[in-house]
Amino acid sequence: MVGTAVSAAWELKQGRVDLVGMLLTSAGLIVAVWSGWPARAALRHQETDTSQMAKRLADQILEAETRERARLLGDATAIDVRFILRPAPAHNATGADPDGQLSRVVDYYRALRPGRLVITGKAGSGKTVLAIELLLALLEVRGPDDPVPVRISLTSWTALSTDPATSAGTGTGDAVRAWIRAHLVDTINLPVTALRALVDGGMILPVLDGLDEMDPTDPPNLASGAPAPQTPRAKRALEELNAYQHGTKRASLILTSRSAIYDALGARARDTARVEIAPLGTARARAFILSRAAHDDPHPWHDVLDALDLNPSGPLARVLSTPWRLTMAVTVHEQRNEHGALLYPPRLLLSPALDTEPALRNHLIHLFLQTTATANPRPPGGPDPHHVHAWLRVLARYLEDNTNNPRTLHGRTLSGTDLVPHELWPLAGDRRVRAAHALLTGAFGTAAIIGLWIPGAGSTPAGRIVATVAFVLMSALGAIHAWWKVWAAPAWFDLEGLRTTKRRRRAALSLVVALALGSLVGLELGFLFGLAAGLAIALLGWLRAAANGSEDNATRLVDPRDLPRANLVVTLVLGLVGGLSLGLICALLSEPGFGLMVGFAYALMVGIAGSRGIVFLMCVRRGPHRLPWRLGRFLNWATEAGLLRVAGTAYQFRHRELQEWLARTPPP
Repeated sequence: MVGTAVSAAWELKQGRVDLVGMLLTSAGLIVAVWSGWPARAALRHQETDTSQMAKRLADQILEAETRERARLLGDATAIDVRFILRPAPAHNATGADPDGQLSRVVDYYRALRPGRLVITGKAGSGKTVLAIELLLALLEVRGPDDPVPVRISLTSWTALSTDPATSAGTGTGDAVRAWIRAHLVDTINLPVTALRALVDGGMILPVLDGLDEMDPTDPPNLASGAPAPQTPRAKRALEELNAYQHGTKRASLILTSRSAIYDALGARARDTARVEIAPLGTARARAFILSRAAHDDPHPWHDVLDALDLNPSGPLARVLSTPWRLTMAVTVHEQRNEHGALLYPPRLLLSPALDTEPALRNHLIHLFLQTTATANPRPPGGPDPHHVHAWLRVLARYLEDNTNNPRTLHGRTLSGTDLVPHELWPLAGDRRVRAAHALLTGAFGTAAIIGLWIPGAGSTPAGRIVATVAFVLMSALGAIHAWWKVWAAPAWFDLEGLRTTKRRRRAALSLVVALALGSLVGLELGFLFGLAAGLAIALLGWLRAAANGSEDNATRLVDPRDLPRANLVVTLVLGLVGGLSLGLICALLSEPGFGLMVGFAYALMVGIAGSRGIVFLMCVRRGPHRLPWRLGRFLNWATEAGLLRVAGTAYQFRHRELQEWLARTPPP
């Protein structure tokens, strides 16, 4: 509209304006906008139609969790584990049977009033698999008005701190709703308004995985049966979950935790039914082994099965009493070469050197890692087994250090379970990465200043001096920002976010600035030059307004690699558009060569200033923290291979036992 008005004024001054045509065009524009408003209102109504949106959400969750189940189990059927009810005064949900099993868990849960279930068990007992099986079964029998089960890792509740004064918790359940809304907005590809309506309407059944992983624990103490330490964040979570209601009733939920951690909390999830997964007996272990062994030759397992029968409480039976280890054992010892011969015969489990539980656990995890690294196809130039072990160990040691020596870096507690790609840079050293980022930003600024004074770059001495002062300020501010801005919010382009008042104002301000600068250039060089400069500046301002930060929670990123990629795209686009805009203005005011130099230098500075992830990868190319340059591709391969799993926008090791073993075991 501003452009049309300016153009009309210019044409009117020249005496070439068609007033009748302009009036007809304006009237048509008004009618088109007016008629489009009801369509926009209808679209907004569709976005908040909870029944339809719940169906779309259920379809997305079904696809994602089916894929996750395949990663955990492969093509195998889940072990039909048994669970036992653990009554307590706080666990007073009605309808709970004394025991149950995985194959009928959906009927067990649907009988509960209210629908609040706590799943506990030992490490590796199959809590996550049981929760996923229940979630998928609920989706299969879901009616139009039933809530959609959504699995969320409790470790992602970063706003809940150990200090009630600084925690996001309020004790009213609002923090739970806000956290669920933020998770859905970050991970689900549906309109923001629809997701918020689903949460507020009670159409989300949270399946909360990993209460025991919210706080540092001491694995050796837990393994020895000693009481688990206090876990304040987990307590805070239980307080909020106990206050979480829909209307006047407690909201439904499903929660998982290791038994030792849950028992040591001193707090309970109220109005729930707590069940504990029972250890696998030798009969179930035998049935599972025979179902997975080659049907034409189950003989190699006979000695192992006989040993289980003869000593049902021995080290081998205890190690194979959890689904995680039993699945590992069968997977490893059923690997065959191209001739069909077993690579690792099951009788190795009976070796005299493996007569203790720790030795058996180490044996299984070592072979599991080795066979996974060799059996799964790798991309061209992908990791060999030695690099797989070495790189995963670097990541595991970082997480274990955060677990055993809790660290808070500028207000944020470093996770002991989550590998968030754009937040991994403290692994290489907090000060080291920030110092390298600041120095690199300053170096690019210095190179840009030197380039301005190269003979033949154009412009006048006064113009070069002005440009030099500007680049000195930009490089200094960029270096200071790289050092002091510890947790820079990642950004991505989000056109839907322009609906928010804050970013509408930002876009409007950019248009005002563009109009003012374009007018100045137009008065000096003419209308067309002013229009070109104004449009370039307006485009840059509009892109900056459309660039969203994670604190806005206004987009959906469904892969942990999406956020670093999107942030890099934003950085490159803003650098290129800003460089073109600044270069165009300098070229119009001076010479084309000078404008090209200024635009190129600006684009480089903006690009490096927003690329801490690249600086981090440069810092881990050598030394004890060595990681691959294509870290995202490696993490994705490890997920597809079954060594890692995806939890929202983070990667996690498939099992805590695998993480602990990697942290303490160097590659061969």
